[in-house]
Amino acid sequence: MFTVVALAASCTGGPPEGTPSTATPGASIRSSPQPSPSPVVSEQVVLTAGLSETPAAWRKVFFVPFGDRPSELGFKFFHESLNSQPSSFAAAADGSFWIADRWKERLAHYSPKGKFLGAVKVAQPPPGVSIGGLHGRIRDIVFSRERLYALFDPTGGPIAQVGPDGAIRYLRPQFQGRHLWVAEIFPSDAPLTILVGGFVDPEQGFVEDGPTGFFRWDPPGRVEQLEGLPNRKGSSVQLQRLPSPSGTDQDFALHYSAPGQTFVQPFHVEVRTDRGPAGKSLPAEVGPGNMIAAGDDVLMYVMLAPSRARDARRYGGGRWLLRLGRSPVLWERLPDPGISDEPQSRHLALGPDGSIYLMVAEKGGMLILRRPSPS
Repeated sequence: MFTVVALAASCTGGPPEGTPSTATPGASIRSSPQPSPSPVVSEQVVLTAGLSETPAAWRKVFFVPFGDRPSELGFKFFHESLNSQPSSFAAAADGSFWIADRWKERLAHYSPKGKFLGAVKVAQPPPGVSIGGLHGRIRDIVFSRERLYALFDPTGGPIAQVGPDGAIRYLRPQFQGRHLWVAEIFPSDAPLTILVGGFVDPEQGFVEDGPTGFFRWDPPGRVEQLEGLPNRKGSSVQLQRLPSPSGTDQDFALHYSAPGQTFVQPFHVEVRTDRGPAGKSLPAEVGPGNMIAAGDDVLMYVMLAPSRARDARRYGGGRWLLRLGRSPVLWERLPDPGISDEPQSRHLALGPDGSIYLMVAEKGGMLILRRPSPS
């Protein structure tokens, strides 16, 4: 799930045709003494992804197989739906890695070279703390301020704060006495940034209308709305899906908020194949995935697939790294997974040295890959 918030369109001239003109929900969470600046709207740009492009070379860090041993990761086979593997991972300040091993209901800890260091059980909260259905399987994990946070499915919470000694504190962000539904968590100086999709009933898991978008959260207390996901420069970005004239999911608007000014850059993702005499553009589905702030940019994992069944069978799809700064750049094609990675919540993580890590699902286990920092 990817939740976005439309930028308030109270500007002179308004947004380009086709851009929703809705006010930012949840603005009452913080008061703003000054009106928001008028956004600078640019002409649409086209980003091209070639399905024949060779994936970039990422260096293998280590591989963890699936299996029943303590050092191995859980895997669930479903006859009538997608298989399910570990959902998320995070790099610690000492260079070690934690993997959200959802089917063993734990956080598995590995050395920088892949040696198993132990695990923390996180699916058995104390009395009075509800983790919802599915035994509270882990959806997402991140490190922030050298502390590990884990987000549970399927109720959008709570969030487990794991201390250095393995002690767990279960927390839920609240506003006006109600629990917020959290779709994703991010490291930040807050110490945590959360992506909110409304209110939630923690016992039943029902999601209701409420505040949406990115929020700074200082657990267990204050919640403050942000313009988007913040980067190191003090700017922030968010992505908004736009209606497409062709009915495909290939049109977006990047909202880049710098101190005192906001830029809106509409863009179209063209998916092409080089097969045939001249190649051709294909109608496609572009699925934005998880985001990380890396240096002065925000990076996004994007899945691309032809929308027509015959094109999908013939050409296949791919994964790309989308770079979101002042303008969007479809940076490079990522290594393809060996099995479906759609159930995977987090594919990218940032290391303590600024390196970017990618967790790829393979037929026999999970592969961690590394790339130098783009900054």
